[in-house]
Amino acid sequence: MITKYPQLLRSAMLAASLVAALGAGPATGEDLLQIYREAQKSDPALAAARAGWEATQERVPQARAGLLPSTALSGSANINNVDINVRSDPGVNTNRSFNQGGLTFSASQPLYRPQNVVLLGQAKEQVTQADYSLAIAQQDLILRTAVAYFDVLLAEFNIELVQQQKIATLETLAQATKRRRASTRSTRPKSRSSTNSIAAAPRCAPSSAAFRPI
Repeated sequence: MITKYPQLLRSAMLAASLVAALGAGPATGEDLLQIYREAQKSDPALAAARAGWEATQERVPQARAGLLPSTALSGSANINNVDINVRSDPGVNTNRSFNQGGLTFSASQPLYRPQNVVLLGQAKEQVTQADYSLAIAQQDLILRTAVAYFDVLLAEFNIELVQQQKIATLETLAQATKRRRASTRSTRPKSRSSTNSIAAAPRCAPSSAAFRPI
């Protein structure tokens, strides 16, 4: 039973952290508490722990009964009816009825039964262990419910994040497409002027050649 104290302390700390998390958001806390109440009704592990706890609670009264005085009371009641009919001359007819009852009461007190004292101590330890087992099962259900609940919230957040990233990527792509189109339009006149200058170059070549002899 001593080896279970660290686990119980750890579960209590986690449960306290969960309660603090529930106080952070009213809507989220109400949803989580509702889910936990539903889980209490259908969780097989908690149902088994509760059934074991209820069965263990009867061991202390049963063990204590071995140290208490015992009494016994018994009673009996009889109704007798006698009818005698003698065929004679003269005839004899006798009818008698009488009641008979008895009551017995006995009591005994054990003076020295050390085995019953040991059984009572063991029963108390078993009840204490059952209390810890039930508390651990309840806290384990709290943790499992919270983990599952926050996993669902995290999955929903990830889906929303992916959707937002997709929208942002599409917007960035659209802006890049607009910039590329704008840059393409701005570079078209420059290419035409460069072509005209290249075409005009041969025309100027003879004139420069004519001035060379001079």
